[in-house]
Amino acid sequence: MGDDSFAAFYTASYQRLLGQLFAVTGDLAEAENLLQEAYARAFARWAQVHAYDRPEAWVRRVALNLAAVAARRLRRRAVALWRLGPPPVVPELSPELLDLHKARGRFRSGSGRSSCCTIWWACRSRRWPTSCGCRPGRSSPGWPAAGVPWPRCSIPTGRRLRKDE
Repeated sequence: MGDDSFAAFYTASYQRLLGQLFAVTGDLAEAENLLQEAYARAFARWAQVHAYDRPEAWVRRVALNLAAVAARRLRRRAVALWRLGPPPVVPELSPELLDLHKARGRFRSGSGRSSCCTIWWACRSRRWPTSCGCRPGRSSPGWPAAGVPWPRCSIPTGRRLRKDE
């Protein structure tokens, strides 16, 4: 009633149960996984399961219950994904975005977002942005202190803009 009886039971019933479970799931890999889990549970309780009239029926029932749980989980996941809708469009990684990322790394003061955004847009489009609230001549914590040189912009645009332009 030890490992030898379970091994004999396993070899005698595996192919038959796999075919039945494959008919239910439609996926051979999923059927094998579910059947292995059912056999593992049977092995853990082999003294009790071996005493049943038909231990193969017990393994089949456990495997079918596991298949039902997996199907419900898949259905819930599909409904959740349907409710979420399509994934958002991710912008393409462009040289401008990489330069913006590099420029943000240069400013570690309290409000690096506004100064970095201002410098990048000023260098790129020759105009001052209004989206972040920065205006020419307006001081923010991210601006370099007096006498400190401006960080170099890696975007080649020709002439540089001054802070008051």
